[in-house]
Amino acid sequence: MSLSNSHNFNNPQSGTNNTNLTLTDLQLAACKPIRAGGSSWRAFCPFHGSDHQRSMRLNLSNGHFNCFACGAWGYTETARERWKEQQPKLNRPPAKNGTGKATAARPSPRVQAPPSYPPLRVLEPAITLPLKPGPAQDLPGLLQQYQVALPGSWGEEYLRRRKIPLELAQLYGIGYAGPGKWAHSARDWKYGRLVMPHTRPDGEIVNLYGRAVGSNEKVPKALRHDHLQGEKGYFNAGVLGPDFNRQNMDYLKSVRPDGQPEQNSEAVFVCEGPFDALSLLAGGQKRVVAIFGVNGWRWEWTRSARSLVFALDTDETGQKSWRELARQARLRGKSVAFLPPEAYGGCKDVNEAWVSGALESYFESVQVAVDEPEVNDTVLGASSPHQFPEQVVDILDPRPDLVEDSWLWEDLFRLCLGIPQGILYGSLHGLRCCGVRLHIGQNDLLELRPGAELDSGQFRELEQHYFGDNHPDLENLLDRLAFKSKSAVRTA
Repeated sequence: MSLSNSHNFNNPQSGTNNTNLTLTDLQLAACKPIRAGGSSWRAFCPFHGSDHQRSMRLNLSNGHFNCFACGAWGYTETARERWKEQQPKLNRPPAKNGTGKATAARPSPRVQAPPSYPPLRVLEPAITLPLKPGPAQDLPGLLQQYQVALPGSWGEEYLRRRKIPLELAQLYGIGYAGPGKWAHSARDWKYGRLVMPHTRPDGEIVNLYGRAVGSNEKVPKALRHDHLQGEKGYFNAGVLGPDFNRQNMDYLKSVRPDGQPEQNSEAVFVCEGPFDALSLLAGGQKRVVAIFGVNGWRWEWTRSARSLVFALDTDETGQKSWRELARQARLRGKSVAFLPPEAYGGCKDVNEAWVSGALESYFESVQVAVDEPEVNDTVLGASSPHQFPEQVVDILDPRPDLVEDSWLWEDLFRLCLGIPQGILYGSLHGLRCCGVRLHIGQNDLLELRPGAELDSGQFRELEQHYFGDNHPDLENLLDRLAFKSKSAVRTA
């Protein structure tokens, strides 16, 4: 058994004693232990096949381990060997005196008798299917098997109950793993799982997500969601790629959540789960991604997305998260909006709103306003725009130690966010972090200089990387700043 798979034990058979087990050094290494403080470590449990949570606690000082999930406990192989070595010294026969009579050995006050252990028992690994699929290149083939099994399955019925058309699910690569077919055998579910791909912006499949089929009342919370081990991605991340082909998407008249129509919108709807994403896609939106929870956001994947619409859950966590993401998006020069409360109709997430009809009604009302502008006020009412505020007042220079032009950089950032060239904010921010300075050049115009931390070659390379063909926009921005400052700029 290879080191990478030595922790993938099958669950012990029903009725098998899981007490006083022995954990070998090879198994311990494969369980990926991490320090939890002092001599205490946490690791994945090999005896019930955990791979999402380090439920096993290990004390390296005495070798004792126990799992909070399955109750397995015992000692490491090293600790048992150390205990065995101590036995001859502690249990040697008593010495005889000159009369031939045995004399009782005096116990040393420094030596403490080791704890009494029950008889040793080593749990032998059963020969089973691997817990996880093999390398990442096997995932497309595995997903294809699940896609073939979707029509006519319990998975199709579950999609129908969540108001997701089968054709739409198939278009976005959804499959079904029947009972006993899910790649993560320890997390199998008696009614099977709907399988959805994790992808990167380039379209590569990096993982699979399985949602247990059944209502929340029938599926235990601990078993509802499962992701295979490895890298995580987004659902439908291809819409974030720079090569996303917008000409072949046959856009509808998209909806801006502030109620204003926008033809061929480039806005990307961002939601938490794939069912929310499928609901928005079924409602006519074309650029939708699901980030698999509020903590899955990656700014490096959204460089080509200039406009974002957040459609996270309505609970406290979701609302707090989208506001923080919106603030960070504005600091990167992106346009930000959010799905308003009336689109949810009192439901907790997008899919529930779609099933209830509230989301569909909202899209229809906005579409009526788009098609018939004269009824815009009647349909949408006088509600305030549901856009994140464009102005960000608290703009700070990331290099306040460079005091000579720090105030000027803050003005530059504010100006950058207030005009269409706001997309340059992130690039300028990155250069400033590297110590780039603002300098008065010829004709009292501002220009960027490398400063003391970069040589001219490194500066030019970074400048070309960050701005590329956007140099005219950068020059225009610097000209506006020079005019705004009325040449009252101190030389850096």
